[in-house]
Amino acid sequence: MEKRFTWKAVLFIAIVMIIFDVCLVNRHLIYEAYLSLSDVEFKNEYGVFIGVTDEDEYDFDDYETIIIDAQYFTKEEITQLKKEGHIVYSYLNIGSLEEFRDYYDEYKGICLKEYDGWEGEYWVDITDSDWQFFITDKLSIELMRKGIDGFFVDNLDVYYEYKYESVYNAAVNILQKLKAESAGVIINGGDVFVREYEKKTGDLSSILNGVNQECVFTTLSGEKSDEDDREYFEEYLKGLSCDVYLLEYTDDDQLKKEIMTYCRNNGYNYYITEDVELK
Repeated sequence: MEKRFTWKAVLFIAIVMIIFDVCLVNRHLIYEAYLSLSDVEFKNEYGVFIGVTDEDEYDFDDYETIIIDAQYFTKEEITQLKKEGHIVYSYLNIGSLEEFRDYYDEYKGICLKEYDGWEGEYWVDITDSDWQFFITDKLSIELMRKGIDGFFVDNLDVYYEYKYESVYNAAVNILQKLKAESAGVIINGGDVFVREYEKKTGDLSSILNGVNQECVFTTLSGEKSDEDDREYFEEYLKGLSCDVYLLEYTDDDQLKKEIMTYCRNNGYNYYITEDVELK
């Protein structure tokens, strides 16, 4: 009896030790995986690359939050970007239509006029119910299924071009649905609409998380912006109850320093580039 008990005890202890070792190994692997993610550090918090496609050579390694046009990236590519620690927003144009889009022919009938300065692009009638459905119930859903974290919504300045209550209401409807679908919405520009919405509601959180403003300090051609324009945007951005991002175009080192200092002093994110195509 004593030998049998000793044999069983040894076997039991051996099994316990094996299980304990396996647990230690698994805990070590889990911890290492956690460290690999938590130790990811980026030189810059924000970068805008909406001109890049999966056919281009791209390197987002230095940027935590990246803005891409996810229509031209696969789900697998976006999954890999997120594994690398990136927060991925997709460009979504709700106020105008470009000829190169694969859905151009289907919606060219709602084009209103040419977009000044951008050949092959047209302002669209966002009050059109088919357009709204396409944006909120088709295109945005397709992009979300690729695993993006949110939307970078462009051309709400359609409300500046066509300042009608119906256009305002259409924009609100689109944005509220996009915000409900995703973790985040950053609006590019659209200051007239944003001011109006905040004035009426007192709260931007139901339609956006942040505002990206182009050309506070610079012009699209890389020159220094007009002083009046800069003062207007500085005052506008200071009053916003959301995250603020600046997108500037220059190769002037002194102007870059001025932009970075301004953003750091105000807690804003920024991206400075010489490439207006954002590649």
